[in-house]
Amino acid sequence: MAGSADFVIENGTLKKYTGPGGAIVVPEGVTRIGAHAFCYRDGLTGVSIPEGVREIGENAFRGCAVLADVEIPRSVTRIGGGAFMACKALSRLSIPSGVRGIEDETLRDCAALTEIAIPEGVTRIGDGAFEGCAALEHIGIPESVTSLGDDVFYGCRRLSQIRVSAGNGTYKSVGNAVFSRDGHALIVCANVSGAYVVPPEVTEIGRRAFSGCRQMTGVTIHGGVTEIGDGAFMFCTALTEIAIPGSVKRVGK
Repeated sequence: MAGSADFVIENGTLKKYTGPGGAIVVPEGVTRIGAHAFCYRDGLTGVSIPEGVREIGENAFRGCAVLADVEIPRSVTRIGGGAFMACKALSRLSIPSGVRGIEDETLRDCAALTEIAIPEGVTRIGDGAFEGCAALEHIGIPESVTSLGDDVFYGCRRLSQIRVSAGNGTYKSVGNAVFSRDGHALIVCANVSGAYVVPPEVTEIGRRAFSGCRQMTGVTIHGGVTEIGDGAFMFCTALTEIAIPGSVKRVGK
């Protein structure tokens, strides 16, 4: 178990962990875990973060390959980009209700991640937030989310269900490969099948948005969409019907 000498703390910010690893408890009095504080720390298997910590900084636990258990308190309101990127043993994570955004690459390449709880109140899911989470099979997106970034679920090979809460018509775009899966863009994406209706508030269909959706047979695009990005329907081998409305000003490669 880590002792106080294993932590470098300045003005409430945990700047660096220097201990041997294992399961550790962050000391009381810490209000912020700084950027890169545990980055690529070998042997770190578990972290208990006390109430009072408000922020987990960018890349804080990035590359902690054997980190399997993280307890995040309700006091946390921000988790920085790349915070848990490449934590390959992390299988589950619960985002506190005070967090309003899942930032870019927060859980990218967490290959063992099977369970993630996104609370109501989150408004944005950033670029590549879950990219490469190859074990993730299903995920729920709350109604509060109004922005999905590029490549959010790219490389999620097992993703079979994306649950979107009722009323979630506030998306302004379907981002770059939101539903795509890896395998050099040839593997079927997240069970988007049959005739798909683009949400009514979408104004842009992003690059590779439906790439590899081999079970999708038709697409209905409403009159508010102005742009269809490069490769948007690449490898959609079952697609037989698509109507492009007059509102579209650009169709990509």
